[in-house]
Amino acid sequence: MARYDFPDDAWALISPLLPPERGVSKAGRPYLEHRQVMNGIFWVLCSGAPWRDLPERYGHWKTIYNRFNRWSKAGVINCIFNKLLQILDGKRWVDWDAIALDGSNIRALKAAAGAKKNTPMNSAVMGWVALEAALVPKSIWRQIAQDYR
Repeated sequence: MARYDFPDDAWALISPLLPPERGVSKAGRPYLEHRQVMNGIFWVLCSGAPWRDLPERYGHWKTIYNRFNRWSKAGVINCIFNKLLQILDGKRWVDWDAIALDGSNIRALKAAAGAKKNTPMNSAVMGWVALEAALVPKSIWRQIAQDYR
């Protein structure tokens, strides 16, 4: 077993959360098994390497990336994360007082993409965005911890 590969007990926890396995693609190629794909995904996420540097033992990097992207959009990765978080919290291994989430995301205006910047509407919107940014709490970790408990 390689460094970031799932042990059998961990795989038993998350395998029921994945979509059903497929046999053969429309082009006649066999699909990669989910375990091989998940091992590849975790290799990239844990190592911090680019997708193109994925070792060949996990399959073609583009296949692993596409499956990760599809599962992310479908909520499969989020479901796995929540299941594992639930198990860890059940064992009281999560310290909710040490968690901090930054909620200071602000959507960029059209002007940020090259639209006209000197219109009265844009300056009014910029004023409201700046006001909202100043008034929004920068961290909501206490609220999250209270809501979760």
